Amino acid sequence: MIEYCLGFVYDSSLASVVLIQKEAGLHVGMWNGLGGKVEEGETPLEAMRREYSEEAPGYEMGEWDLIGFINGDRWQVHVFAAVDTDCVDTLTASDILRHGNTPQVAQVLLEGIDKLSLAPHTKEFINFGIYYFTADDGALLTITGG
Repeated sequence: MIEYCLGFVYDSSLASVVLIQKEAGLHVGMWNGLGGKVEEGETPLEAMRREYSEEAPGYEMGEWDLIGFINGDRWQVHVFAAVDTDCVDTLTASDILRHGNTPQVAQVLLEGIDKLSLAPHTKEFINFGIYYFTADDGALLTITGG
């Protein structure tokens, strides 16, 4: 089974989340959490830490919580979330759409995020991450199929 990791970082008020606009591969041009393939010998958590530091240089997260999974026939995505007060510059979806040259990685306000082209299941996991950090009941979200 091929394993992947996907992570969403929220500000401390849970009003914004760090997203990346994919430049290549699956879901090119769409906005999603940061992540990638779990390499041989890595745990999904180690892969999440590596991918985040590669895709958002200068911003390393240590406290990732596993919040769910996306399961396919031959692959599995481990979905993580974290809260950080020191993230990248915050933009609104309108700011991103108004400027042709959007940053590859941005902290996006959740209000109006539906204006962006989000990768499948991104909105579900963004919302579930907020639930996870506010409900504190240890629930995980599992989605079957891509």
